[in-house]
Amino acid sequence: MATDRTVWSDTYDRDLNDVFTVQAALAQEITGALKANLTGGERNLIAQRPTRNQEAYELYTRARTLQLDAGLSGTREQFDAMIALYEQAVAKDPDFALAYVQLAVTHGFIYFLAELDPSAARLERMRLAAEAAQRIAPDLPETRLAMGAYFLQSLDPARALAELSVAEKGLPNDAQVLFAMGAALAEVGRLTEALTYYERSMAVNPSDLATAQLHIQALLMLRRFSAASDIATHYVKRFPESRRFALLGIKARFGLSGNRLAALVALESLPAPTTENERLTDVYLSASRRGSFAAAERALANPKLTGIVDEGAIVIEPVSLHLALLAFAQGRLDRARAPAEEAIAALRHQAWTPRQAPWGEIRVAWGEALAGRSEDALRRAKSTFSALSPNSMDALWMRHELGLVYLLTGRKEEALAILQEMMSDPAWLSPNEIRYDPVWSQLSSDPRFEKILRSAKTL
Repeated sequence: MATDRTVWSDTYDRDLNDVFTVQAALAQEITGALKANLTGGERNLIAQRPTRNQEAYELYTRARTLQLDAGLSGTREQFDAMIALYEQAVAKDPDFALAYVQLAVTHGFIYFLAELDPSAARLERMRLAAEAAQRIAPDLPETRLAMGAYFLQSLDPARALAELSVAEKGLPNDAQVLFAMGAALAEVGRLTEALTYYERSMAVNPSDLATAQLHIQALLMLRRFSAASDIATHYVKRFPESRRFALLGIKARFGLSGNRLAALVALESLPAPTTENERLTDVYLSASRRGSFAAAERALANPKLTGIVDEGAIVIEPVSLHLALLAFAQGRLDRARAPAEEAIAALRHQAWTPRQAPWGEIRVAWGEALAGRSEDALRRAKSTFSALSPNSMDALWMRHELGLVYLLTGRKEEALAILQEMMSDPAWLSPNEIRYDPVWSQLSSDPRFEKILRSAKTL
């Protein structure tokens, strides 16, 4: 029951020139007053000075504030500002391990998102920052966090989990460590366990947008649409300018209700995009979803539209690939071939990082299928999918992509088999999304299609 009883009433009047001594003293006194039992390791963490340079610490705290506000929805400008502040901090104090840790984590976020900088050079900057922290303070739990985050981005989830497990022992209630553990567990398909870590992270830091987004995504994969909708709605109210939370909320509600008209209206009422390319993508997708193919083609013809960021924010798809898909959706296969060949050439000229490579390859397979080269498309798609770790997050997501190749090449039975797997296991697309998808819905005349969709259960 709420009361007006004073919980804390001590007054502190101390020399703030040494903020770290004040912080440690306050932590010790508050712990004593609350009769909390600390382990030896926790007492050491309280007493540690992250840096003896006050200017470096101020730069670090400014960067951390920006980092927490941005989450995975940050713009390139926001992330660049964080990087600049962390780099200034380590310039002031080259032994500031925590600043190197956060520098590594921030480079990792930039690398993770296709519209920012998923380049080998960015991953290398992440590695150098993490190894700098390791060189300065190898036993610091935060250092193990940085190394775990690096291994996660390097597609080595086993080593990531090993590092993060050590970090968790030293920082059992740290939101960043819990978030990273959840992400690593999700990466290997252990989504139910990942949810537990996301929930713990959100309890520690309810303002961490990155955790909230991955939490909702995991719920959607498990077809827990009601819970996903509730959390997305909560975050949309708190962050009404966030397109990512709005999109996740629309996806959850559509998965729950199947109200396509409501979903279309909501998608056309998203918060304003931050870039011209995103605005033009909105115009194209809105027309495409409503079956206004002529309007969709006009949108794609705009020379200012440079590419379409895929839903997972992993790769940027050529405009020509979408022109070919539009032609296929209209049954105009002859008009799909030329843009499909153009898309194949554009995709092959891109320098894929290891994380992007499978997704780039599967899109080349789409292009080959749309160009009428079915055997090439099937060979490439099967090879790409079989190289993924079974039940990994990539494999769970790519089943849909593989299914599209089967549909584009007229392999109905194989597509139905993939659909059965998608509806039995975690999957990114809900039954309602599959039902109205312009390619998947080609199976709607087969009674097995609807039977499979109705068999999907909450996991």
